Amino acid sequence: MYLLKRLIASISGIRVSLQINFLLVLLFCSVLISGYIAINQLRIFSIDAVTINNFGIIRGSIQRISKQELAGLSAERLITRVDKLIVEEKSAKFLNTPHISKIYKKKFNQEIKQLENSWNELKRLIYQKGKNQKLKDTLYYQSEICWDHANKVVYSAQKISEKKYKNYKKILIKIILFVGLFILGIIVLVYKIVHKRLEVDAITDPLTKLYNRSYFDKTLLKQRRLSSRYLSTFSLLLIDVDFFKNVNDDFGHQKGDAILIMLAQLLLKNSREHDYIFRYGGEEFALILPHTEQANAEIMAEKYRKLVSENDFGLNRELTVSIGVSQFAKDESIESLIRRVDSALYQAKSQGRNKVVSNVHQSYNT
Repeated sequence: MYLLKRLIASISGIRVSLQINFLLVLLFCSVLISGYIAINQLRIFSIDAVTINNFGIIRGSIQRISKQELAGLSAERLITRVDKLIVEEKSAKFLNTPHISKIYKKKFNQEIKQLENSWNELKRLIYQKGKNQKLKDTLYYQSEICWDHANKVVYSAQKISEKKYKNYKKILIKIILFVGLFILGIIVLVYKIVHKRLEVDAITDPLTKLYNRSYFDKTLLKQRRLSSRYLSTFSLLLIDVDFFKNVNDDFGHQKGDAILIMLAQLLLKNSREHDYIFRYGGEEFALILPHTEQANAEIMAEKYRKLVSENDFGLNRELTVSIGVSQFAKDESIESLIRRVDSALYQAKSQGRNKVVSNVHQSYNT
C-alpha cells in the first residue's frame, strides 16, 4: 500500500488523461515482460524435447549398429549420425538454466561422459578387421553397455526436464499472480485518479478553478459547526467586480472571462493558506476566513480592494471591486450571516463602489 500511495502521489500532478495513459502503458509493459518471460520459459522445453529425442535416437541407433555389424552389414551412416548427435548434445543448452542444481548438472555430465567413452570403445571394436566369434561377443557385450549408458542419459534428461517443468509452473504461477496484482493495482489507481478528479470537479468552478457555490454552502456550514464546537470565530467576505457588465460590453465575454481568471489568481496568490476562496456567482467572489475577527477581516478586505485597483488587467482602465465584510456571530444562522454580508456589499456599491463596508452583528454593539 505504501508503494501504491507513492505511485499515486508521483503522478497526481499530471493531467487525468495522461495519468491513465501512463498507467495503461505500465500495464502493457508488464504484460509484455511477463509474456516474454513465459515464452522464454517455454523455449526451454522445446530444447529439452530435442535433447531427449536426440538421446533417444542415440540409444536406438546403438542397437541397430550392433545388429548390422554383427550381421556383416555396414553401419557407417548410423555411426556418423551418432557421432554428430553426441557432439551436438555435449555443447547443447539443455543444462544452461538456473532451474537445475549443480548436483544434477554434474551427474548428467558424468553420464554423458560415460556414454561417450563407451561409444568410443564400441566404435573401436566395430572398426577392428577380421572379427572372430570372441570379438563379436565382446562387441555385443559393449553395445549392451553403451545402450545402458544411453538409456541412463535419456532417463536423466527426462527427470531433469520434469524438474524444469515443476519450476516453470511455479514461475508461471508467480507471473500470473504478479500480473493479476499489478492489474488490480492499476484498476485501484485509475479508480482513485478518476474518483479524485470527479471529487475535485464537483467542488471546482470550471472557469476560475476556485471552489464553486455548492462547496461554499458546505464549507460555511462546516465552519459554523466548528465555531460552535470550539468557540472560535470566522469572517465572510463578498467581493463584486464593479461595472463588470461594461467590461463584457466593451471588450467581449472572452475578455471578461480572462479578467475573472486573473482576479481569481490574484486572490489565491495573496490569500492565507487556511482561507477558502469561492466563485460565488457571475462576477462575485466569496472568502471564508477561519479564526478571523471583524477588524482583521476588514484589513484583509482592504488589502484585496487595493490589490485589484492597482493591478493591470490589460483594459487601459482601472478595474475595482466592492467588498462586504462580516464576522460570524455566536449561534447565528447561515442565512443571517449571508444577509448581513450581502447588505454590506450593497452599501459599498451604493456609496460609489471601490469600497469595503462592514456589517457588525448587533450583539457586538451591546
